[in-house]
Amino acid sequence: MRDYSCVGVEPDGVSVTVMDCAKARPWKYDETEGTLSQRGKCLGVGSVNNIYTAVMQECVPKDEMQRWTFSRFDRRGLQYQDFAKAVRQ
Repeated sequence: MRDYSCVGVEPDGVSVTVMDCAKARPWKYDETEGTLSQRGKCLGVGSVNNIYTAVMQECVPKDEMQRWTFSRFDRRGLQYQDFAKAVRQ
Protein backbone atom coordinates (compact mmCIF):
# COMPACT_ATOMS: atom_id res chain seq x y z
CA MET A 1 0.00 0.00 0.00
CA ARG A 2 3.02 2.29 0.33
CA ASP A 3 2.93 5.13 -2.24
CA TYR A 4 -0.68 4.29 -3.08
CA SER A 5 -2.48 5.34 0.10
CA CYS A 6 -2.66 8.94 1.25
CA VAL A 7 -4.54 10.90 3.88
CA GLY A 8 -7.26 12.85 2.10
CA VAL A 9 -10.52 14.72 2.57
CA GLU A 10 -13.83 13.12 1.63
CA PRO A 11 -16.19 14.95 -0.77
CA ASP A 12 -18.19 16.28 2.23
CA GLY A 13 -15.21 18.57 2.94
CA VAL A 14 -15.08 17.54 6.61
CA SER A 15 -14.26 13.83 6.92
CA VAL A 16 -10.61 12.76 6.68
CA THR A 17 -9.64 9.25 5.65
CA VAL A 18 -6.95 7.12 4.02
CA MET A 19 -7.63 6.97 0.29
CA ASP A 20 -6.06 6.32 -3.09
CA CYS A 21 -3.37 8.98 -3.66
CA ALA A 22 -4.86 9.73 -7.09
CA LYS A 23 -8.01 11.02 -5.32
CA ALA A 24 -6.25 12.95 -2.53
CA ARG A 25 -5.36 16.63 -2.90
CA PRO A 26 -1.96 17.89 -1.76
CA TRP A 27 -1.68 19.37 1.73
CA LYS A 28 -0.16 22.76 2.52
CA TYR A 29 2.07 22.61 5.60
CA ASP A 30 2.79 25.90 7.37
CA GLU A 31 6.02 25.20 9.26
CA THR A 32 5.68 28.37 11.35
CA GLU A 33 2.13 27.69 12.57
CA GLY A 34 2.35 23.88 12.37
CA THR A 35 -0.90 23.63 10.41
CA LEU A 36 -1.94 21.34 7.56
CA SER A 37 -4.57 22.81 5.27
CA GLN A 38 -6.55 22.28 2.09
CA ARG A 39 -9.04 24.62 0.43
CA GLY A 40 -8.90 27.15 3.27
CA LYS A 41 -9.65 24.65 6.07
CA CYS A 42 -7.24 23.14 8.58
CA LEU A 43 -6.76 19.55 9.66
CA GLY A 44 -7.79 19.29 13.29
CA VAL A 45 -8.89 16.80 15.91
CA GLY A 46 -12.62 16.64 16.61
CA SER A 47 -14.72 14.59 18.99
CA VAL A 48 -18.13 12.98 18.63
CA ASN A 49 -19.39 10.96 21.62
CA ASN A 50 -15.87 10.99 23.11
CA ILE A 51 -14.39 9.42 19.98
CA TYR A 52 -11.56 11.54 18.61
CA THR A 53 -10.98 11.72 14.88
CA ALA A 54 -9.25 13.86 12.27
CA VAL A 55 -11.57 16.43 10.66
CA MET A 56 -11.33 19.55 8.53
CA GLN A 57 -12.21 22.72 10.47
CA GLU A 58 -12.16 26.48 10.09
CA CYS A 59 -8.58 27.53 10.81
CA VAL A 60 -8.16 29.01 14.29
CA PRO A 61 -4.75 30.60 14.99
CA LYS A 62 -2.88 28.97 17.89
CA ASP A 63 -5.45 26.14 18.24
CA GLU A 64 -3.44 23.24 19.67
CA MET A 65 -5.91 20.75 18.15
CA GLN A 66 -4.86 21.99 14.70
CA ARG A 67 -1.10 21.96 15.29
CA TRP A 68 0.99 19.16 13.75
CA THR A 69 4.65 18.40 14.36
CA PHE A 70 6.74 16.14 12.15
CA SER A 71 9.89 14.74 13.70
CA ARG A 72 11.18 13.14 10.48
CA PHE A 73 9.90 15.60 7.87
CA ASP A 74 11.99 15.50 4.69
CA ARG A 75 10.80 17.42 1.61
CA ARG A 76 12.49 14.89 -0.68
CA GLY A 77 10.45 12.05 0.80
CA LEU A 78 11.45 9.16 2.97
CA GLN A 79 13.09 6.11 1.42
CA TYR A 80 11.30 2.88 2.34
CA GLN A 81 14.19 1.54 4.43
CA ASP A 82 14.31 4.82 6.41
CA PHE A 83 10.53 4.75 6.90
CA ALA A 84 10.69 1.16 8.15
CA LYS A 85 13.40 2.12 10.67
CA ALA A 86 11.34 5.09 11.92
CA VAL A 87 8.27 2.90 12.43
CA ARG A 88 10.25 0.30 14.43
CA GLN A 89 11.80 2.92 16.76
